[in-house]
Amino acid sequence: MRKEKIMQLFNGLFGNGILWEEELPHEYKYLYDRFQIIGDFWISSAEVMNTRMSKKHIRYYSNVITQVIYPYLKEKGRKEYQIL
Repeated sequence: MRKEKIMQLFNGLFGNGILWEEELPHEYKYLYDRFQIIGDFWISSAEVMNTRMSKKHIRYYSNVITQVIYPYLKEKGRKEYQIL
């Protein structure tokens, strides 16, 4: 269900001129897969790399995760991303 919702989100962003069209076969499917892998395992990575979890670490990993989409954003999307 998570994959279906994210793919709907990508389609909506594409439809609103925020994302580029796919240049490679299954490009957005693989983008979702990267989000899933990072989202599922960032806590394990943070625990291995740091002695204790803090708000600073959570912000850091949040940026790591969300910046995965940045190269796929058109100018309109990049402006909106900067607002966040």
